Amino acid sequence: WYEHRAIEHDVVAERCRREVYEPTLDRIRDVIGPERDLVQDNKAQKLAEDAVLRDAELLSKVSASVICTDMDGIVTYWNEGATRIYGFTAAERVGKSVLTQYTGDRRASAQSAYDAICRGLAFDGEWEGIRKDGSRVWVEARVSMFRDAEGRPAGVIGISHDISERRRADEERRQLEQQLFQAQKMETVGTLAGGIAHDFNNILTAILVHAELGASGQLSTARGLEAFSQIRQASLRAKDLVKRILTFTRPQEPER
Repeated sequence: WYEHRAIEHDVVAERCRREVYEPTLDRIRDVIGPERDLVQDNKAQKLAEDAVLRDAELLSKVSASVICTDMDGIVTYWNEGATRIYGFTAAERVGKSVLTQYTGDRRASAQSAYDAICRGLAFDGEWEGIRKDGSRVWVEARVSMFRDAEGRPAGVIGISHDISERRRADEERRQLEQQLFQAQKMETVGTLAGGIAHDFNNILTAILVHAELGASGQLSTARGLEAFSQIRQASLRAKDLVKRILTFTRPQEPER
């Protein structure tokens, strides 16, 4: 699947490069020399124009979001897929910075990522974008720099797919797993309740016996101190038992 995405990215990047950064006239000048006659010139021009129109039509129909910018981050291409995912039309985004919808820390993070891409470090992963209405959308994006015919950095192309539903389903599944895990732990606590009650009964018995001995006034000073020491130790055992029970019943992530 990821190999398919990489191939798709490379194909669309080449189309975008040809459409945005190789205008029809420049392409015609590359293939038409002074030695060509008028018929050949017209034929080459027609082929070049048809190729550009075909590429533009293909890009516009791609279901994924395809966005191209120059090296300064100014949007130069915005297809229908980008409009479906982000809500902005091409008229609203072309000619403007690709980072305008981000503010504060998100803006700094997006700028840092964009700068890294311009240095040749491609981004391939999940990203939380912002729609026109301000809502968030999770996309799986592949963003990289591309070069012109002379090999010079020409801009950045990003291809992304909306994965919001997939992430929502993953979160719901995680919550269900958490609830099941917690229910299983509570069931275990119920099973152990008898043993826990027995341990507490032993601890309380020790505390009561030594407390009664100490209160009777019949013990020597040394025996009285020993009785209070036993009460203290039993109390600490009870405290530790309660701590372990609370730790066990506290919500935790299930191990994967």
